[in-house]
Amino acid sequence: MKPRLRIRLAVHRVLIVLLFMLGLLTFQVTYYVVFFKPKEDTPYPALQRLVTNVDAFLWSRFDISTLTEDLSDWTDSDAVSGFEPVSPLPEVDISPKDFCPLLPPELQGELFVQFDPEFPPAYDVIAKANKHLSFGGRYKPPQCSPRYKLAIIVPYRDREKQLFWFLSHIHPILQRQMLEYAIYVVNQAPGALFNRGKLMNVGFAEASKRDRYDCYVFHDVDLLAENDMCLYHCPEFAEEARSNPKHLSVSVDKFKYEALHYELGLCSPVPYQASEMQVFGGVAIFTEDQFISVNGFSNSYWGWGAEDDDLFLRTWRKGYKIDRSHMNECSFHMLPHDQETKNPKSPMRYVLLKQSLLRQNTDGLNSLKYRLLNKTEGLLYTNITVDIAKPSDKVFELMDLMKEEFGTESQFSCFEALVWMYNRLPTLEATKSKDKASGL
Repeated sequence: MKPRLRIRLAVHRVLIVLLFMLGLLTFQVTYYVVFFKPKEDTPYPALQRLVTNVDAFLWSRFDISTLTEDLSDWTDSDAVSGFEPVSPLPEVDISPKDFCPLLPPELQGELFVQFDPEFPPAYDVIAKANKHLSFGGRYKPPQCSPRYKLAIIVPYRDREKQLFWFLSHIHPILQRQMLEYAIYVVNQAPGALFNRGKLMNVGFAEASKRDRYDCYVFHDVDLLAENDMCLYHCPEFAEEARSNPKHLSVSVDKFKYEALHYELGLCSPVPYQASEMQVFGGVAIFTEDQFISVNGFSNSYWGWGAEDDDLFLRTWRKGYKIDRSHMNECSFHMLPHDQETKNPKSPMRYVLLKQSLLRQNTDGLNSLKYRLLNKTEGLLYTNITVDIAKPSDKVFELMDLMKEEFGTESQFSCFEALVWMYNRLPTLEATKSKDKASGL
């Protein structure tokens, strides 16, 4: 045999052996990873432990009660605490009617909702177009027995044009759907950062005192349904013999009609520990039992952001699965508005969200405190003006410091917020000690 041929055969044998050994090694590594290697809960377990420890250390030295101004000067005569439903006398229907149809015949389907935001219809014009309303923004179909009785709760401040567009749009829709309803607009008194979650709790408490409802629709004033086949019906019993809260505004034109979600990363709240947060804002529907069981919204989110994420976590913790099955029928147009300088992003939103589930039983309906300044039943809606206090000076100080560090529009992460606050703990503790010394 020629030398060159022998060399080639030898090289081929070596290559075959090497390939066999490489394949065997790959098989062994794969087998170990699949069957023997312990699985980590997070891709960076050490960093996750660091975040958890920093978070726990932070809240051990920074009382959540200091997020809101001291309310010790509020007396029982001018403040309302907690949630205390009052059961009205049952209505007696002398001539019972048949139930209204599930799909009323007057529904129009797709609606035209491209309005000029600067020129809404006047109050009197809206009232003349809704002649069957009773005072308080109440309606009950005269020709049949409604299947559902709703309280529409709208948190509000300084958006009169949007409010008039909202009222002119939603009243005809709910009447064509043959629902019994009342609209409550909860107006936050000026002088404090906006607190959407606390206003929702106030609306629920005040509406429950006025009447009992099958469910409560928590509705932002800038969202208009684009199709009246999007039924504002109460949650129905599911296969597991319980009903689930509904999220109607999953599809919004501003967000290209896509369901919004974002990654929690290292700041997933204990014990949620999931990587994805499903956005639960805009329009949500709860029964009374559901809303009480989750203890309502948190009262702690001053400024923009995260109170709806907190509500999502609360519903998850109580075993609910949010019903988003109406995306095909339900889409919404968001009325444009300028970014509110009076409602900046909350610097506390991430650190509050991290501890959301640990506060659920003590922060919400059962800790609600507010002053009722005015309650007027107009023809189009019930106006509820309230003083819900304001954030403490410490929160404003933190916001100013964060603005210097991150800017006004920066989407800083939860981890950045935790580390940033941790580095300023000496300042926080000094303020806390000073407050205690002065008797605050």
